[in-house]
Amino acid sequence: MPDVKDLMQHALETATTASPPPDDFDRFVRYRERRHRNQRIVAGAVALVLAVAVIGSMLTVLRTSDDRRPGSSGSLVIDPGINQACGAQDPCWDADVFVMRADGSTVTRLGFDEERDFAYSWSPDGERIAFYHAAGVEGGGRFDATADIYTMAADGSAVRQLTDDPALDLFPVFSPDGSKIAFTSDRAGTVDVWVMDADGSNLVRLTEFENDSLDDYHPAWSPDGERIAFVRGKVPPGSAGKMWVIDADGSNGHVLLDAPLVYFPMWSPDGTRIAFVTGDWPAVRVGMLDLASGAVTDVVAGHQPKWSPDSTSLLVSIAEGTGGFGIVDLAAPNRLQILRSTGWAAAWSPDGEQVLFNDAGLTATTGDEAGAEPVLQAPPPGEAIAGFTESGIPFLVVRHDDGSLTAVEAVSPHLAAGDVRKLLGWCASSRTFDDKFHGARFDGSGRYVSGPSPSGLVPLESEIVTEDPLTFRLGGRLAPIPRDDIGERPSGPLCTDLAATPLLSPEIAAGGLTPAELAGAEPSAPVVGTRWSVEGTLVVSPDGEARLCASYDGVACEAGASVSGPTPAGEDELVIEGTWYVLVKTGFLEDPIRVA
Repeated sequence: MPDVKDLMQHALETATTASPPPDDFDRFVRYRERRHRNQRIVAGAVALVLAVAVIGSMLTVLRTSDDRRPGSSGSLVIDPGINQACGAQDPCWDADVFVMRADGSTVTRLGFDEERDFAYSWSPDGERIAFYHAAGVEGGGRFDATADIYTMAADGSAVRQLTDDPALDLFPVFSPDGSKIAFTSDRAGTVDVWVMDADGSNLVRLTEFENDSLDDYHPAWSPDGERIAFVRGKVPPGSAGKMWVIDADGSNGHVLLDAPLVYFPMWSPDGTRIAFVTGDWPAVRVGMLDLASGAVTDVVAGHQPKWSPDSTSLLVSIAEGTGGFGIVDLAAPNRLQILRSTGWAAAWSPDGEQVLFNDAGLTATTGDEAGAEPVLQAPPPGEAIAGFTESGIPFLVVRHDDGSLTAVEAVSPHLAAGDVRKLLGWCASSRTFDDKFHGARFDGSGRYVSGPSPSGLVPLESEIVTEDPLTFRLGGRLAPIPRDDIGERPSGPLCTDLAATPLLSPEIAAGGLTPAELAGAEPSAPVVGTRWSVEGTLVVSPDGEARLCASYDGVACEAGASVSGPTPAGEDELVIEGTWYVLVKTGFLEDPIRVA
């Protein structure tokens, strides 16, 4: 096999150094010492591996109901308890299992109780799903948990517990013939790959190496069932893990990919390649090992790759922001077609018709009519959250030190040439709403401070639902705050240098479609009626015709679509290149808001 370290160079270029928060990690190690006083303390680190998987669904930027995004069935909303990053209450730790059609429609919850369920594998006949179920330890902290492996029918019924041990049993994977399940466990005091029959019997420790000081995790079966790829190194991921392979009987274990920072291998159904993840969280990327040549190629940013049954595509989860996942066609790598903007993918069904996924922010509605605004949780005092209402209004909500809320439309009131709307952001360093396009500023209550603007911001109606925790529901637009209602001048600089002073604003993952593809969607397609992010050039002619083009050379509008909203800017043609949020309608696009 050739020297794959050189071949990995490109895939590792974007990796950054990262480590778990020392206070969390120390607390977690002390807990494991209590549980395995006479054993090597490695098992708890597997919980951090699990946490890495969960991080993909943390909502660091608020999202509203998924009716507005591909993948909505209209019966799910964002759970307000998941809108913040992990804290003392650990809302982001509560995940559940869902299934949807591969086109993003018909989302159904499969999780069977109020604890933490993480789907991981579909049986080859499509009849059962393997998952692990994590339960907190009484009086414990973030990493104080035990996990066992279960299976359930594809509709969520007939749940069966396969393991019952105080250790952590994770990452169950059905063998190709469905007769066995490989998984990761620390039940022997070290982190190893185990294999059991599909009914939970005949447990065998597969990676029992002599004088072993390394951890073995993330098993993946070869399509013929004769070998298992896994990661061998030190947990958590990022600690020099290398890809190994071992025969299904536990013999002939050896290095398959001698490169650091490798985890979550996944064997292609045709047996020719293994997809894997490389890099430090969240700067992770999916790579591909060709088993015939040993060549390694970079595929796309993301984690937890899952193969399509025909080996032509991968489900890839997004590591940053709210998480989410999409499909990458291996004939056109580095282009992810987004299916969801929260959660992370678990498996493709054997027939390719459905996608199994986990999400920590979805819950059943509580009787509200479809399209109603969901109940959302307020941010901590002094902080803001961003998102879109059900009707597509971008919003920013700030919680003040006294506990009160300010909710505004996240769009600059200043309309320059063509009445083109531009996104507004929240500058945490000065606690102001800043317009990076025009240099205008507004205080934390939305009142005008400085710069070009005809008024203060447009407030949104907000209704307090509960006081503890503080939750609310947004409504429609109110009248703009008059310009002569002057706000307090801030002490900090305008947030224009986004690298130095980040500007919080609503965010949508790019869908990878052109304006023409968005506007050309069938009326029943999930994209219609939702906001999407798209790159392109807005062109408005003097007679009022507005188009959004994938590219524009002054004459030809390539892959373009008609747009409603912008107006003529005089006798000259208006041309603006940038990134846009657009509402997708049948045959045209509406209300383009410039993002960058």
